Amino acid sequence: MRLTEWWRGDPQIGCVLAITSIVIAVLMLLGPVDWAQSYLSWRNLTKDELVRAANDYVDDRAPGNAACLYSVVCKDNRAGLALIRSVDDWDITAARQLAWDRKFSNTCPGQTANFAVKLAVDQPRYKETLDSLKYGVWSFNNDRFVSSWSRTSPLSAFSEFPTDECTRRHSVTSPIERSQVTLTAH
Repeated sequence: MRLTEWWRGDPQIGCVLAITSIVIAVLMLLGPVDWAQSYLSWRNLTKDELVRAANDYVDDRAPGNAACLYSVVCKDNRAGLALIRSVDDWDITAARQLAWDRKFSNTCPGQTANFAVKLAVDQPRYKETLDSLKYGVWSFNNDRFVSSWSRTSPLSAFSEFPTDECTRRHSVTSPIERSQVTLTAH
């Protein structure tokens, strides 16, 4: 039996091949989407993890600085960020729920990040730090803060309305100079 005869002989195989081709084409266009990882990241996100990630962001991108955490809030049905003045008093469960509702229920639409870090303006190293590193936004895909700046749109994802300034008083990070850290071998 020749290939062309096989194709014409069984219409069910043709339908299966057509559907499979469409599914492969859609997957190629969308790229790898790992929804389960994003869901688990959202579901298991804790205050401690955000504080740790804020410290990592500062240590990696802006050593010697301090940073504050910000969380999404809804104001006049638009999203913006609010300074977290006390991590202990902050309700992360409500913040996670708002992030979920923004994604799946079109609550408080906009480009504002759900969680963010911003460097403290009263730190001595603040002025020396590149503007593109002064703001970071939480990435559920990466489980960390990433820069909110892009080549085409500075601060495109930080906050759509003004935020309170970050100062050392509300900082969740500890500025440590890399040169001051001493590693000891065990």
